[in-house]
This record gives sequence, structure tokens and C-alpha cells, in this order.
Amino acid sequence: MTDAEAHLLRTIALSKSFGGLTAVRDVSLSLARGELHAVIGPNGAGKSTLVNLLSGALPPTSGRILLDGQDVTGLPQHARAHRGLARSFQRTNILASLTVLENVRLAVQAVALAPRRLLARPEGETTLIERAKAALARAGLPYGHSRIAGTLAHGQQRQLEIAMALAAAPKVLLLDEPLAGMGPEEGERIAQLLKSLATEHAVLLIEHDMDFVFSVADRLTVLVEGAVLASGPPENVRTNSAVQAAYLGGHAAHLLRVEPYPAWGIAEASTRRERGADGPEWHGEVDVDPHDHGACPGAGRVGLDRRRGCHRSGHVPDRASRHRLRS
Repeated sequence: MTDAEAHLLRTIALSKSFGGLTAVRDVSLSLARGELHAVIGPNGAGKSTLVNLLSGALPPTSGRILLDGQDVTGLPQHARAHRGLARSFQRTNILASLTVLENVRLAVQAVALAPRRLLARPEGETTLIERAKAALARAGLPYGHSRIAGTLAHGQQRQLEIAMALAAAPKVLLLDEPLAGMGPEEGERIAQLLKSLATEHAVLLIEHDMDFVFSVADRLTVLVEGAVLASGPPENVRTNSAVQAAYLGGHAAHLLRVEPYPAWGIAEASTRRERGADGPEWHGEVDVDPHDHGACPGAGRVGLDRRRGCHRSGHVPDRASRHRLRS
């Protein structure tokens, strides 16, 4: 098998600048068949920008993107979807007023029908319906197809979005923070789903939850200030001194250690913190983006103990926050 055949997705010196700001800088990475490749990094590292470049939502400033050996750098999103690339979004992106089945059926139509038939009535398109139902079953939603999508629980909405991606029969899945806002039970369900999907597809994952990332990823790439700092098997990345230094100034040994997944919940976290189960606290500071899914609204600059910072402003952090910034 040649290198092109083994790697379904490759970037070569990919860069993106917004005026004087370089968000992605000379990133070269590859995604193999049957591989779950996670991209991690501090807030503002360029992770979501990278996904937008790969999907075609943003044009690169320089560099190349190869999909299944073909240069797709200049292709728009819909053309990349037809060539086998699908993505999910950081924020849930479903049609909330339509049924579960209608959401996925429209996703099938988008890639299976000619443009002139996209708005055609689908009653006679039994093949489309069957493909939509198969995608829902694969994403763990075999029942409840007539429910209005907006009434689903958050975790089920994320599963629906994955089903919509699968409806296109992709070779490559780009998943941007699929666990955002989930509790431990929902997170465990998605974790098992992604591990299963990675046996059939090439999966590129953006995620802040360190326990989740180290438990499911075959390969990790660390971005810092838009550039690749390290890439390799999870254990090699976890023990990399440069990676530890990038995460909170070298105080990352606790952050990057692996715990069984799913991790303990908020109530237990409080008990563990009080009795010092996580070791000594480090009272450094870290920039917090108040628009980030895991950040406490209005937190600004807070101590590393995110729970204490959130309590000051009356907020309890979600699970993703604790894993990003746990000491």
C-alpha cells in the first residue's frame, strides 16, 4: 500500500492568516484509514480553524489539502462532501423544527441526488429513507425517528448530528468537540460510538477532554499558536516535556495523566478536591475565553482551580472544563 493509499487525508504546510494574525502555521499532518487522530491544544491554538480549512469552510492562505490522494485545496465544502469528507460542528447544527428522520434524510439527499432534485418530494425515494434509517441506527438512534429534533436531549442531538454526517457515506469524519456540554453518561455513550466509527472511517477529532482523548485516540497532534508542537502515539505525547510546558507552563503532569473514562462527576470532584485526592493545588493563572463551551461566563482570568473561580461567579463548570484545567 502506497502512502497516498494509506492516508485518506493529508495536509502539507497548511497555513491560514487573518490580516496580521496567523491562526494556522505550516501544519502538516495525515489521517490514516481506520485511525482516530485527535488534535489537542490550549484555547486559541488554531484547532477549529484547522477543521474549517479541512472542510472547506475557510480557504487556506498557503499549503495543500489532499483527500484520498486528490488535491482538494481549492474545492468548496459541498464538493469535498461528495468526495467523502463529512464534519460535525462545535455547536450542535441540526434543524430543530424537523423530525429526526427528516434531518438525516435531507443530509442523504444533499449527496445522493442531483442538484435539481434536492427540493423534490421524497415520498417515493425509499432508498433515501432506508439510508437515513441506517445512519441513525449506526449513530445509536434506531428508534424515535418521528420525534422533533429540538426535543432530543443534548447527547442525542450530538448523535443525530453524527448520523447526518454518516448519511453522506464519508471516508473521513471531522468531529469538532463532540463531547461539549455532555455529562459522564452521555459522554461514555459517545466515546463508545466514536471508537466504533474509527474502525470504519478515518476520524479527526478536536476535543478538550483529556481523559477522553487519551482513552480513544490512536494518534495525537498538539497545536500551540497554530503550529504543530508534537505528534505521535498518545503515551509519547503525554510524556513530552514540550507538551507539558505548553499546558499551563509546565504544571501539566496532573492535567495530562490518564484516568478511567468516564471520569468522576462534579459532586465527587468537590469531595476529592477537599481531601486532596488530586494532589496539591497550583494557584497559577490561565486565560479563559468566556465564549468557550467550557468556560464560566464572565470568568476572565481565574486560578487554575476552575471550580473555585466558577463558584465566585455563581457557576458550576461542566465536565469538559474540569478536564481541561484540572490540577
